Amino acid sequence: MDYGNLYVETAIGDVASRNIIIPYKELLDTVQSNLGKELYRSMFLYSEEILDHVKKYGSVKAFKGLQALDKITFDIDIGSGGSKQLMRKTTEFVENLTSKGTKQDYIQIWFSGRGFHVIIPDLYGFIPSKHIAREVKSTLVRDFGDKIDIIYDAKRLIRLPFSFNKKSKLYKNYISMDLFNNGTYDDIIELCGDISFNTPQQYNGIVPIWKPMKYERKKVNEERKILHNAKHPVNSDVTCGQHIVNHGAEGLLRHKTLLRLISIWRRKGFSQDQCILLSRQWIATKPDNFSDTEIERCVIDTFRNGYQFTCQDEVLSAFCDERCKYFRLKNYGISAEILNIDKMIDVYKEHLIEDKKTNSFNLADIWNLNHDYYFKGGELAVILGDTKLGKTAFVQYMVTQFPDMKTLFMSLEVSKELIIRRFFQCALSTNKHKIDEGIESVENDLKSVLSHLTVLCESPDIRKYDDLIDLYTPKILVVDTIDAIPAKYFNGEYERQNFVTNELKALANRHKMIVIVISHISKGASYRLSEGFNLDVHSAKGNSVIEQKADKIIAFESDRDNKDVRKITAIGSRDESSFKLILNFDYNTFNFKQIN
Repeated sequence: MDYGNLYVETAIGDVASRNIIIPYKELLDTVQSNLGKELYRSMFLYSEEILDHVKKYGSVKAFKGLQALDKITFDIDIGSGGSKQLMRKTTEFVENLTSKGTKQDYIQIWFSGRGFHVIIPDLYGFIPSKHIAREVKSTLVRDFGDKIDIIYDAKRLIRLPFSFNKKSKLYKNYISMDLFNNGTYDDIIELCGDISFNTPQQYNGIVPIWKPMKYERKKVNEERKILHNAKHPVNSDVTCGQHIVNHGAEGLLRHKTLLRLISIWRRKGFSQDQCILLSRQWIATKPDNFSDTEIERCVIDTFRNGYQFTCQDEVLSAFCDERCKYFRLKNYGISAEILNIDKMIDVYKEHLIEDKKTNSFNLADIWNLNHDYYFKGGELAVILGDTKLGKTAFVQYMVTQFPDMKTLFMSLEVSKELIIRRFFQCALSTNKHKIDEGIESVENDLKSVLSHLTVLCESPDIRKYDDLIDLYTPKILVVDTIDAIPAKYFNGEYERQNFVTNELKALANRHKMIVIVISHISKGASYRLSEGFNLDVHSAKGNSVIEQKADKIIAFESDRDNKDVRKITAIGSRDESSFKLILNFDYNTFNFKQIN
């Protein structure tokens, strides 16, 4: 887009010295002629109408004309966690951007004086309009609101490149990826003690890859009518929600109550955008109760996590009404069958008499854990670790130990010849030379111990996995790795991973099988490992859906003092006690033997 005819607000010397309107094309000259001063600019660009507006009113405040966006800036402040947390948070955010499809070259990191500004091109392709500020903020809250605070307000100013920071006595300088990834915070501070005129490469003709939220006046008016109708007298449809709406926000537990309302609206079919508007208008009964950002986060969390609240909920129960159609059975929020005590006993009796050998295996049958640790049908288990440590070999060894469990092993990163040979080594506890030299002599042995195993080295789209399971009928499905599963029609890695993970969990439930996925850790987690921290449930690469959906998360780590030792830790489980194993990884046989 050509920004040559647009204008930008600046502040020179102090953020309070604002309302200086200059042509956008003169912004760089303004910076160069005021080096050594605090320099700020508006987040948005303005049409020529801004000149008459400021001349008349003395301020950009209340300007209703056209605005445009030239780039997207994310502000990551140092906060109370200090420099290490800042570096880690920024690393993880950059990783999140790349997972959504942002090219590494498009990502700029600037030191802001204490924290970082992460800048990317407008990858949404926002169209200049009177409502662009609302569209940008809503879009960024939707896509990044769970990662960082979103600073995009209509009249917000942001520090310009090479601006001096009076508080820190440092300059806003560009930080190369090499310095950021390989240097320290102190190295960056040293660089920013003076102006560094190093600047990133500029890119033109960038094609948008993400979908923005649109402001539609007609749609907004229609949605306002929806809320008006919702305020009519109570009826038989979730009357507790109707009472809350009519009551208003005053005097209620704001966060808890809003989550309940959003959940009710969502289940009645309202969209995410509609729920944001409905929430804003309900909160308007107590204007200072919630910020727009808080409202949008509540809506996003409710839709992302599928929150449902029943008649027994502490908030909804306070508004219970006998006119509600759920009043007699108290079954609002219950989509499955209702289990009374007789049914509960029957269900659990059936569970106890199930043949666990056919749909589960016990890790305590391989190694001494001092207690049972079952992988059960219907579960999604994640093996989490850094690259090149032997995660794949560990899972290979594990499934070879249970010949009664029919296994489909999807090797999507290792070549078929290599994965096959490793299975042979695991099964026979021998080295690759003996396999290569005597394959004919061990054929019968291999058939007797690996007949339960099927290996695939290509994966269909995740939507075709049901057909795959119907064809091979495994009790265990292993996917190495989750990042390699194709899923078409998604704009970015975040959405793809969310869909894939949910589908894998659903597959486990539908087919009553164990799904084991191997997952790499994030760059941020790798960074923490180098600082001496251990892996936790938040260490997986990508978004948080893996830790939410997984029934078991097992960390796979190396020992700093012995390259042959691996530490296996159960860091997350819904129904099993934790354990920690110290194993020796034999590279010759791909076996894992316990160290006492």
